Amino acid sequence: MNVGKCPKCEATLSSVNIEHVDVSQNFQSRWHGVSYTCPHCRTILSVSIDPISLKADIVKEVAAALRTFRP
Repeated sequence: MNVGKCPKCEATLSSVNIEHVDVSQNFQSRWHGVSYTCPHCRTILSVSIDPISLKADIVKEVAAALRTFRP
């Protein structure tokens, strides 16, 4: 198993905490995101768009578009 160290507390990390955050652009919330934090000191290690939520949103929008599509 790969492990790293927290850049703040230097604890060895074999896992991280994942928390929900809103990702916004121009002060408007647009996507669901996740932050990865150190389980020891809660320092934010990274933030990204939640890939599972993004996929669900895309499927929902495509399904809605297909329901209204008239050839």
